[in-house]
Amino acid sequence: KRVVDSVPTKYITHCPDCNTELVRKEGDAKHFCPNEFGCPTQITGRIQHFISRKAMNIDGLGAETIELLYENGKLEDYSDLYSLTEEEIVDLEKIYDNEEAGLKFKNHLQVKIEDAIFALGYGNISRKSSKLISDKINQIEDLLDEKYQFDNDKELKSFEKFKISFENRFDLYSKYQRYRFPYKQGYISLEEFLFLKFYIENPIQELFNDFDNLLEVTRNIDYIDELRGISQFNDKYKDFDSTIIKISDRKIIGIRKQGAENIIEGIQKSRIIPFEKVLFALGIRYVGETVAKKLAKHYKNMDNLIKASFDELVNVDEIGERIAQSVIDFFNLPSNREIIQKLIEQGLQFEIIQNEKETDKLKGLSFVVSGKFSIDRNQLKKIIEINGGKNSTSLSKNTSYLIAGESMGPAKKVKAENLGIKMITEDFFLNEIL
Repeated sequence: KRVVDSVPTKYITHCPDCNTELVRKEGDAKHFCPNEFGCPTQITGRIQHFISRKAMNIDGLGAETIELLYENGKLEDYSDLYSLTEEEIVDLEKIYDNEEAGLKFKNHLQVKIEDAIFALGYGNISRKSSKLISDKINQIEDLLDEKYQFDNDKELKSFEKFKISFENRFDLYSKYQRYRFPYKQGYISLEEFLFLKFYIENPIQELFNDFDNLLEVTRNIDYIDELRGISQFNDKYKDFDSTIIKISDRKIIGIRKQGAENIIEGIQKSRIIPFEKVLFALGIRYVGETVAKKLAKHYKNMDNLIKASFDELVNVDEIGERIAQSVIDFFNLPSNREIIQKLIEQGLQFEIIQNEKETDKLKGLSFVVSGKFSIDRNQLKKIIEINGGKNSTSLSKNTSYLIAGESMGPAKKVKAENLGIKMITEDFFLNEIL
């Protein structure tokens, strides 16, 4: 029952990203932003779909990296991916603030114990082990007295190595009262971490001054990551910047040299992705994986598909009026045709490459593949497709066969029996039906 003093819910009227007034089509419950080609979220969303595993499957790229490239003017649409170079994307980064960023105790920056253990790196200790250890202690030296249960011998051995190195370093740290600084429970001071990681015991006064200079800088920064990029410390201390990133209390999304190489390599490899996946990657509304395969197989190449009329499209198997109109609308936009032309010039696949092994042996048959097999399940599905069969994700009265592998769920078996669907093995399919 509604309370007496309740007030009507006020819904937003404008897009939170581009401030365009939201619209609602007749018959739809939801409002949406109509600024399809100007709204940053929609632009990056299309690029994210394009690179996704089921589309172009470009390794090294994720949603945050796409946003980083877009915000730095490197991408306006997905065709721009194929013009990127390592030199222009390396060292791009974005820093995200959060409520815990810049935490200080008595004017000293604090490092989470979990991050400190991982970044110290003794024994190549993992992030998972670092969290397990930190969850049981309030101050870092307590790890020397606690007992831990690790998942495997490798993690246990790493911890044992870590413990020996840490004990030696902490004994050294304990000698120097001048480097003792206040810390909160669950944290250590940034100065203590830097000592444990980088301090070199040496009687030469100059080395004391070097480390004191580092500590002096820490007193004049608001965030841990502000220590990065200072050549004086990068030259002096091994892996200085990468260590600071590990303990940073702000999320840093960046592209380093190896990451840039991986991104460009992933983009280059995607040029051989087959036409049906490229078509799916374009992001035509209502054109999912299955529909993209149907259209690619029917029209053979992009030119034929672009020229197809509404009446021709609705006569393609499983293509209804809504999908047909969406395809027409997509190709009617000059901006979309320009993007496609750029992708063609970059060497992407826009025609079906005829497979000599293709047959019509399974034409008219529908299969559901479930369980584990001697070959990869996707490979089994591919065999069905290139022989004219249809893959389905769920059982129905239209399913011809259920190919049952090991560890298939019992519910699927019961449903197949109730629907009268014949269950066959992998061997029977490959040797009797194919």
